[in-house]
Amino acid sequence: MGALRQRFPPDHHRAERGIPEGRGQAESAARKEAGQEAVKALWVLTLLSAVAGAFLGIIGILEAKGAPQEASAAAIALAIAVIPYCFTRACEKVANVTQEQLTILMIQGQELKKTNEILTVHTRLLAQIANVSADTVAVDSEPKTDIP
Repeated sequence: MGALRQRFPPDHHRAERGIPEGRGQAESAARKEAGQEAVKALWVLTLLSAVAGAFLGIIGILEAKGAPQEASAAAIALAIAVIPYCFTRACEKVANVTQEQLTILMIQGQELKKTNEILTVHTRLLAQIANVSADTVAVDSEPKTDIP
């Protein structure tokens, strides 16, 4: 990521498009604040699901009549606690992505597209070369009929 920051300084895209520095930062801050509020709400739900998972796990283990039922109760309790946690962490990461990172990802995508186009052309050229050399080998390897 450090190499990309050197190649693409933070506001290079703004200067290219003629956008003065500072424009859109208020909108970006408001969007980020709204994202942070949503993440806080998700953390509250995650906490509630962790408490519910712990409660169901304890009740399930106490009420179980054997090891398979205990394992099932523990697995369900863990799922109730862990799945919301994973979802919240993913949402938190998405909410923290900055505009600069999005621009870098977009530029990387454009570079990958160009590279893919070049590789496609080279693959076609190599296929043509392989086909031509296969045809010449076939012509050169004709059986000789002048055997005495």
